[in-house]
Amino acid sequence: MAQPEIVSPSSTTTTTTTIPSAMNSVVSLTLPIATKLSSTNYLTWKSQILPVLHGYSLSKYIASLPPNPTITADDGQILPNPESPPWHCQDQLLLGWLRSSLTEIVQAQVVNCATSFELWNSLQSIFSNKSRARLADLRRQIQTASKGGMSCSDYIHHMRRLADELLFIGSPIPEDELVDATLNGLGSDYLPFVTSITTTHRSDPISFSELHGLLLTHEALLLSQHTSIGSPSAFTNFRQNNRNQTRYYNNQPQNYSQNRQNNNYQPLPALNTSGTTPNCKPPLSPKSTNSMVPPRSQSGPKVLCQICAKPGHPAKLCYFRYEPDPNWKPNPKFQAFAAQVPASSTDSQTWVLDSGATNHVTSDLNNLSSFFEYAGSDTLQVGNGAGLPIQHTGDAFFSLSNHNIKLSNILHVPSFTCNLISISKLISDNPNLLIEFSNSYCIIKLLPTMSTLLQVPNVKGLYAVKFSSSPTAFYGVQASATKWHYRLGHPSKDVTLNVVNRFQLPCISNKLTICHDCSIAKAHRLPFTASSSVSTFPLEIIHSDVWGPSPILSHNGFRYYVVFIDDYSKYTWVYFLKNKHEVPHIFSQFKAQVENLLQSTIKILRTDGGTEFKPIAAQHPQITHQTSCPYTPQQNGVAERKHRHLIELALANMAHAHIPMVYWDEIVSSMAFLINRLPNHSHVIPYEVLFKKQPDYSQLKVLGCLCFPYTRPYNKNKLEPRSLPCIFIGYTSAQKGYMCLHVPTNRVYVSRHVEFDEESYPFQQNQKHNNTSVTEATVQSSLQLLQPIIPLEPISTTQPTTSNNVVPSNNSPPQPVLPSIPDNTTSTATQNTPILQTSQAHQHTPQITQSVSTTSTLTSSKHPMTTRTRDNTIKTKKFPHHVSYIAATDTEPTCFSKAVSSPEWRQAMALEIDALARNNTWVLVPPPDNQSVIGCKWVYKLKHNSDGSINRHKARLVAKGYNQIEGVDFFETYSPVVRPATIRLLLSLAVSSGWPVKQLDVHNAFLHGELSEEVFMQQPQGFVDKSFPDYVCKLKKSLYGLKQAPRAWFQKLSSTLTAAGFHASQYDPSLFICHISGQSIFILIYVDDILITGSDKNLIQSCISHLHTKFALKDLGNIHYFLGIEALHCSNGLFLNQTKYIENILTKTKMMEAKPCTTPMATFITLSANDSSPFEDPHLYRSVVGALQYATLTRPEISFAVNKCSQFMHTPTQNHWVAVKRVLRYLRGTLKHGIMIHSHSSSTLHAYSDADWAGSTDDRRSTSGFCLFLGKNLISWSSKKQPTVSRSSTEAEYRSLALTCTEILWIQNLLKELQVNLSEPPTLWCDNIGATFLASNPSFHARTKHIEIDYHFVRERIINKELLARFLCSADQIADILTKPLPTIRHQFLTSKLNVLNSTLACGGCVNSTLDNSS
Repeated sequence: MAQPEIVSPSSTTTTTTTIPSAMNSVVSLTLPIATKLSSTNYLTWKSQILPVLHGYSLSKYIASLPPNPTITADDGQILPNPESPPWHCQDQLLLGWLRSSLTEIVQAQVVNCATSFELWNSLQSIFSNKSRARLADLRRQIQTASKGGMSCSDYIHHMRRLADELLFIGSPIPEDELVDATLNGLGSDYLPFVTSITTTHRSDPISFSELHGLLLTHEALLLSQHTSIGSPSAFTNFRQNNRNQTRYYNNQPQNYSQNRQNNNYQPLPALNTSGTTPNCKPPLSPKSTNSMVPPRSQSGPKVLCQICAKPGHPAKLCYFRYEPDPNWKPNPKFQAFAAQVPASSTDSQTWVLDSGATNHVTSDLNNLSSFFEYAGSDTLQVGNGAGLPIQHTGDAFFSLSNHNIKLSNILHVPSFTCNLISISKLISDNPNLLIEFSNSYCIIKLLPTMSTLLQVPNVKGLYAVKFSSSPTAFYGVQASATKWHYRLGHPSKDVTLNVVNRFQLPCISNKLTICHDCSIAKAHRLPFTASSSVSTFPLEIIHSDVWGPSPILSHNGFRYYVVFIDDYSKYTWVYFLKNKHEVPHIFSQFKAQVENLLQSTIKILRTDGGTEFKPIAAQHPQITHQTSCPYTPQQNGVAERKHRHLIELALANMAHAHIPMVYWDEIVSSMAFLINRLPNHSHVIPYEVLFKKQPDYSQLKVLGCLCFPYTRPYNKNKLEPRSLPCIFIGYTSAQKGYMCLHVPTNRVYVSRHVEFDEESYPFQQNQKHNNTSVTEATVQSSLQLLQPIIPLEPISTTQPTTSNNVVPSNNSPPQPVLPSIPDNTTSTATQNTPILQTSQAHQHTPQITQSVSTTSTLTSSKHPMTTRTRDNTIKTKKFPHHVSYIAATDTEPTCFSKAVSSPEWRQAMALEIDALARNNTWVLVPPPDNQSVIGCKWVYKLKHNSDGSINRHKARLVAKGYNQIEGVDFFETYSPVVRPATIRLLLSLAVSSGWPVKQLDVHNAFLHGELSEEVFMQQPQGFVDKSFPDYVCKLKKSLYGLKQAPRAWFQKLSSTLTAAGFHASQYDPSLFICHISGQSIFILIYVDDILITGSDKNLIQSCISHLHTKFALKDLGNIHYFLGIEALHCSNGLFLNQTKYIENILTKTKMMEAKPCTTPMATFITLSANDSSPFEDPHLYRSVVGALQYATLTRPEISFAVNKCSQFMHTPTQNHWVAVKRVLRYLRGTLKHGIMIHSHSSSTLHAYSDADWAGSTDDRRSTSGFCLFLGKNLISWSSKKQPTVSRSSTEAEYRSLALTCTEILWIQNLLKELQVNLSEPPTLWCDNIGATFLASNPSFHARTKHIEIDYHFVRERIINKELLARFLCSADQIADILTKPLPTIRHQFLTSKLNVLNSTLACGGCVNSTLDNSS
């Protein structure tokens, strides 16, 4: 065996290392290393090393650590490892070989590596990040590669090298992308080549190797043609009359100089369409083009230069190549070529190839496949100086060797003697052609195949070709452009002419007449041009418009403002309004003021067509009142743009200083003050133009900053402060001073003695201190304030065609029709009706609205509630029953006359009538004589998604059931609904067991109930049968509004489920249960909303399909929004919250911007029946408290506060309303909170019971509270006032134990019915040792006789071991939060124990998107 050796090549020498012969197992490496590792070629180096290691089976040395030098024998003796020396020897040789492949810089980084394994991993960790960067860099180099000055061979090798490096990295580039990148990098000289490649090989992609060969061939061709420029034959390829010689093998022309001396070259005639001699301007000199003039040739044959007529160099190397020759003129001998051609030498089919012609020319109109009349006055100038008239222009196609040649824009000149083909135009029309001229022939070839299409001989100096056939016509009989317009489907004029010219359609004339059909069908607004009227003096033209109504009432009670702009100076006046009808009075004041100030009179007033401006024309007839066209606010653009300017600047300043939106009027006024003193787009200052003096900017301050006005004149005594911290809110035009707002008193001081702190913004600091989400509120208010002033489009009042509904002789359901619009409900929307407005049904007196808005807005910055409560100076507030700031299109109409004007509500009513017709709800019959007929009405409701967006418009036909008489028209009305505890119990079981929970919605649920009584109803409004207008509807099915409708629907549904194998629960009649073959299905019913869950998905789906056959169901997928409760599917369970519902309550009470608080009830306040003056709106109090009771479905921590407030429903007081508002403030701060149902929960049942002894100051009754858990999930809770007075705390606690035991017993029985077994008896925790002892002690004595029933009830459960009573300390009593108000820390601690969490915390910031959003 040869001696193993390692050879390490350097730059010039080879190093050989010999291994001792004793190590015969060591592999010999004698391979040279081509590339040493540097900082940029790690992947290339790695690609050459790995094959060697794999080939010699040495890869294990870089993949694993070396073996231990010693081993332990079975007897525990340590022996040397026989595998270690050979491994170490081979590893060190491999290490040396690897080090020899590194550069010195890289070796310095791995000098401490002792084994091949360490060396390899160190290099990999060092260069791995650079490899990823190298991958991105290589891709960028390929995409941006350019040939530049490289040869084709070098360019191809460069691209191949980049592709190979990507291949080594493991991210090869597809070959088609490499070909595209290579073609994109070619220069403009290769444009025909690229065009031919991309068009010829579309179906058969070219490979990179083929592209290499074709590029080399094309490069050689270009070089050969460039070197032949000096030959006489090559110069026939250049046009001479303009001295711009163009090579015709390429689309890109190359400029050459014209002959300066007479020579034997014979140029062809110059042809143009200008009618005058061409303006022959030589190209710019090399100095002007920054080009290098080549040196004179010092060797080679003695050629004669055609420019300077000197021997020794060709024309392309001449110094005078680019210099202009002012004495040069075209030679008339050669210019007259066309006139010298004898007429007998050519015919109509013969075409002469002419390199000097600017256009194709023919004398025979038959040579054109399509043509147009030439409307210009240009002529064709020929060599003899004559100008020949042009009659037509057109195109032609010729076929050469199955290849079509196109000639475009051919001039038809009947007086011309021959047909000419312009070489330059031929190349531009057909870029894939190559034309070569020689002394004998002109050869036309096809790129890139270089196949010859035509060979034209030189006959008497002319290259003439005779085509055997006429030009090809690809289309039918010629038609006018108007006819083509009809054929193409009435496109626009430009499209029609483009298609005709682009595809050479046979067209007689390109004149397109006006199409009346298009004018009728495509009418649109015409573009607006700038106004040409210019004012010459102030007040000549006044522009005006009204802005509003504002969605936020200003603190001064304004909702509108009117703006007046002087057209001459663009000076702006702003006046604020409470109502739009104040405009005429305001204009009279404005007119008197400005006319007196400027000593001029108003000539013209320009406004829109709003009715508020109409009285001005009658009051001031001397003023010309100009109005814009209906629905054309652009004509009043000066005022409209001024609105935008004012509002945008106002919003920017309010956002900068966090000024509440209630002060928008003051800020807008200040913006008008500043705009008048700032240059406009014409760099003109309105103030300077109007008053002839420059504005003073030295007194300007930052709006919203802290200021200290001098307030001593307002002090009541000498010891009061001389100034108060205020907020600068604007300037006043009537006084030379600053407006300073004192927030605590809401008073504005106007003073010139003010000190400013322009670095402090109190509103911003207050909002940060209050820790409220002011940014979102400010943005929302800003978006509301910045509303377009463009009026609504008028609603069409065309009455739709109606059809007969149901006649007595036919029981078929009525056909759905849209409601007819009565004449008295015709929409008369005026031009000034803004998009944002308050519903007319919800309008109230301005005084009440102002009070609400002012108070609500003030609380956003510094909530005054605490101060008033503390000082016992509660002010009377009047809250409207319904507050709406929603756009008019998103409101719920209160009557049919308002709804019928909306297409959405008309469609909703039509869908409702269609559903009633399909359900055979009624038949039309004559009015009965002995029975009453009840009326009906439409009820409108917007259905919202969980995020607050509108889902659909719902119109419901409701019978006026309040006119029904019990015992005559109905007998029973009861209809059960599922208990909330049952819903939470089923959801807990479903989530912990992994069952799907499906949500169903029954369309028109009450309509499915069968009526057992005869009920007659009037025909619905808007859908009265015209054939039988006096008939009434005899109801066959129940209808919403009927007293017996809920009972009838529940009977229908329960009978259907019973027939399907379900049975109603004994403990909750709205729960239906079905057990089949070990599988269970449960259905929860809440009127027309249904939840279905169970252990088998297939059974659930089959049950849904069965219900589909009986009722009109809508499968809403997995539960996500049920009864106003949003269900979020999280990774750890199901999160239930009522965010949207609570937001509606806060919006209704205008508490969305209130200052949040940390607890729902204060610990220092004790509510009683007569603790303060009565609340002025008991209906509002009852409405809000009732809404809060429903909010406790997912918010158990507010149960006690809500229960306490509900005890005063009959006579609420001011203190009671303050307590309600505190609950709302707490909900405002915990808007995203809800209850969590965990997926990992046990089946143990435990409850906490507590009581607050004699907590009521009015009757000294106690409050009971309990919470019941199934595993970790809270499923039931209660906070309730005890019905009797307890004589001791033990007695109160024991009554609470009895109440809790009742709930536990009900849950136990329900679980048994659901076939859910508890792992152990329920545990009842109580923090009163006396009550716990009493429940466990068998003795009974006289002092507990009055609670004997509760005692025996609890005692019996404990004896039967159905219940375990345990004591716990008060600190661990969770039910404590349900019996009394608690401090913040205690309240937050117990809230978390109730599983009430923030949505982000509960779901970990991630909500599973597994809902079925088919709804």
